[in-house]
Amino acid sequence: MIGVVGPEDSIALIRSVAESNPDFESILFRAYQKPDDAVRVAREVEKSCKVILFSGRLPYALALKDPNVWTAELRFVPHTASDLYRALTYILRENSGEFVNFSLDVLSKELVAELCQEIGMPDVKHIWPFDSVPDNEIPSTEELIDFHVKAWQSGDVALCVTCLGAVHEALDGLGIPSRRVEHSRGSVRDALERARLVSDLRTNQATGIAVAIIQTPPTGNKATERYQLEIQDLRRREIALKVARQLRGQVAGVTSETITVTTSRGVVETVFERIRSAQRSALDMDELPEGTRVGFGIDMTVESAEKNAQTALDISKSRQMFVAVLSDGSTWTGEAGEDLWTRDSNLAFRELSELLGVGPLAFSRLLSALRKLDHKSLTARQLGDAYGIEARSARRLLNSLARAGFAAEKGKEASRGVGRPQTVFEVHLTSMVAASEK
Repeated sequence: MIGVVGPEDSIALIRSVAESNPDFESILFRAYQKPDDAVRVAREVEKSCKVILFSGRLPYALALKDPNVWTAELRFVPHTASDLYRALTYILRENSGEFVNFSLDVLSKELVAELCQEIGMPDVKHIWPFDSVPDNEIPSTEELIDFHVKAWQSGDVALCVTCLGAVHEALDGLGIPSRRVEHSRGSVRDALERARLVSDLRTNQATGIAVAIIQTPPTGNKATERYQLEIQDLRRREIALKVARQLRGQVAGVTSETITVTTSRGVVETVFERIRSAQRSALDMDELPEGTRVGFGIDMTVESAEKNAQTALDISKSRQMFVAVLSDGSTWTGEAGEDLWTRDSNLAFRELSELLGVGPLAFSRLLSALRKLDHKSLTARQLGDAYGIEARSARRLLNSLARAGFAAEKGKEASRGVGRPQTVFEVHLTSMVAASEK
């Protein structure tokens, strides 16, 4: 999975590019309010992601300065000459085709000089090549603001051009004309593609043989007639195929109580990463009977991985959870908490789940996600981020809640970046909980 970290307007642009490309599916978006919050937000994302893509050089550099080791690969979306060219086009348009002197804090001096020569523009005198200095020399937001303010006060420039939204906002607040160099969709697409390739590479490097053993409880209905036995057998094989597809593996065996699937270590890592980040697991437990337990084993051969899976299954007997046993004997556990695994026998709970078109597990996770949000004012995008689904799926879920009388539209929220205004909903969480407990 790829984590994307940046201010809200940059996140909106990157999300828009990602949603237009089916290759960019497993992405976790997290926005911060101030650049100083970038490292904290990235640390939260790191728990679930192999690669963290920052929206710009500054948050990336701040992350590199953090003394603690990063387990994720760190990348950022660089500014390109085409990004600056686009900004200059806007400046010329706004000034009736006339060049104006400006200060600049993006790209190298060589690239800027080359671009100025190509379009017949005077050289930029005040430039701090933010994107081309070593990581340990990255200026702070305050230093960049001071750089532009001094250039403006000198009378040499009529405009300040910056790559940072925080600097742009600060200059506007001081009444100093400024223009922000924003990433083009092409720059974002290239950065996402590079991040995806790095993520795939790290997954492949971690690939090993994994075996999953899913143990289901006895049905309680012992079939005696041959056709009943065949129906039960077909049903179990159908479930086995679904489990294998979810785990991107192959069915290795089906008995009256267990389903064995071979897969890769990378898939098992993804299962546990999504559990720990309270997202829907790659293994959909709604498909399996109540009381099902799962054990994963990882090793260099199928035989040894299967032995580890059986050990994991034995460990999971004490409580409902996912367990994986690795080749060195260490274990991973994913607690089956309220927002991860729910087997509620409450009839009202199940009926309400069916009304919304989701399973009991998904409904429990929905309640958990809503408790973490301001349910009196939220958008599909906010719900999607908290619930671990795409915004369009979250929008359908909110519409279902509205039709069931558990939500209502409050209005529209203007987008801070690209995209349409977001519909704001109020979810009647208290009523939902009460209805599920009747």
